[in-house]
Amino acid sequence: MLSLATALSNTDRFRVDVVFAAELLTLNGRTRFPFGFHVLDEQSPLGESDSLALGLSPLSYGRHMYSCRQFAHTIVSCDVLIERMWGFGGWLARFLRPRVLLLEENGPLSRADTKDRSFAMLRDLYVRLSHRMIRQTYASADAIVVQNPTLAELLRREFGADRERVAVIPNGSASAPVTPASRAELGWPKSSLVMIYAGMLDDAHDIEPVLKALAQLERKDLQLVVYGGGPHEEKLRAMGTPHTKFCAPVSRQELAPLLRAADIGIAPYGARAFDGDRFLFSSLKVEEYRAASLYTIVTRGALSSNTTSPSLVQIPNTTEDWLETLRALPERSELPKPPMLARGLSWDDVAARYVDLIDRVLRPVVMA
Repeated sequence: MLSLATALSNTDRFRVDVVFAAELLTLNGRTRFPFGFHVLDEQSPLGESDSLALGLSPLSYGRHMYSCRQFAHTIVSCDVLIERMWGFGGWLARFLRPRVLLLEENGPLSRADTKDRSFAMLRDLYVRLSHRMIRQTYASADAIVVQNPTLAELLRREFGADRERVAVIPNGSASAPVTPASRAELGWPKSSLVMIYAGMLDDAHDIEPVLKALAQLERKDLQLVVYGGGPHEEKLRAMGTPHTKFCAPVSRQELAPLLRAADIGIAPYGARAFDGDRFLFSSLKVEEYRAASLYTIVTRGALSSNTTSPSLVQIPNTTEDWLETLRALPERSELPKPPMLARGLSWDDVAARYVDLIDRVLRPVVMA
């Protein structure tokens, strides 16, 4: 969303402001962006645990709704609102009443979330109630933006979303070639194999099997560097091994030279990222890894094809499979690397698609 906001701001069509639920999501103020930042509630625990994020703490979620209402009172006008659906999402839209409402959905609640949970019955009740509310929110949106056709079909099937109002817009990636960061300055040994993961630390993006495999790994020339944060960060940091280094999240622009300096990109996904055997998210990580000429290890089923190559490995996201794969990796000097690949959509391309969608929504209003 930060990359999209930057690209939209660069179009000079909009004055862009970004609103987060809690300070946790502002990258701790480390990165400067060309737009305003707002935090609904700096003391909010939303996002710190899965139960809070999914609304299973009524007091915390009530506080979140109150914060949305209070924030809405401070806004003079809002022409276009792009709101990410999240649990009981859509509250800002209810209070701000923008001229154009685009809901960005990257993984709606599913009854599959009730599996293997101590509070499964409570969550199942929550999901049933939230489905009804989410349907109402979708119905009020001018358009719903998803990252791939699979998610579009899920919204139509489970939530009755209008086919004509669901727009598929993939994520973008940084498009300009970059110089690799200095491994010496980063503290990465010259001869070591450096694996990199950048992204959320949550149920959908599950690096826990990787950490468990690293804890059992005998070889000393392998290091995992994690750039990210999320509800599972504290637990995963506690699982860290001498092979693992956790770093604060970075922007896509800051990430690009880090990818070029690494050797291996990993994209482990949990069950939450799938609808049955269909992947719900975009394969942005893999595209960026391949564009940076990284050997890539990805969860099987996350790509449209299950084919592998000397520099692309697809495996189940289990500790056993990761351990076997990591043990079999060659030394750094012998690691096969893909050629520098052309990137897909840039974030400027993505912003152009959003602008086109906004114009299509506004056109009937102007004509009227």
